Amino acid sequence: MLIESVSWAWAAGGALAYVEGWAWDSWMQQEAHAWCAGTDGTALDLTWRTPGRAYVGLPVEAEAAARIMGDTGGPLLHGRGGLISSTAERWMRDGIPDGLLVDIGRPIPRI
Repeated sequence: MLIESVSWAWAAGGALAYVEGWAWDSWMQQEAHAWCAGTDGTALDLTWRTPGRAYVGLPVEAEAAARIMGDTGGPLLHGRGGLISSTAERWMRDGIPDGLLVDIGRPIPRI
């Protein structure tokens, strides 16, 4: 899921963002997941036969995502055994680097 999504976004030449986060499948089960998103924030998911019911994640500039994943050898957010990755831990401690996120989608409202 990760390699396909980041490759697809990277090949789109800036038209798509790589998004990593969580998705709810057609049975409403939460899964760590990656997909692409267009400029309007719509999830474009070629890795699942049936599109998910909901997606929430960080939209990242595709070239940067590919570089970071290559450097670290793994996902941006998801670590082994359901834990967070070392990249996510660093971002939580130090903040997400400027220019990494793509301004698409819509914020999750506070309840």
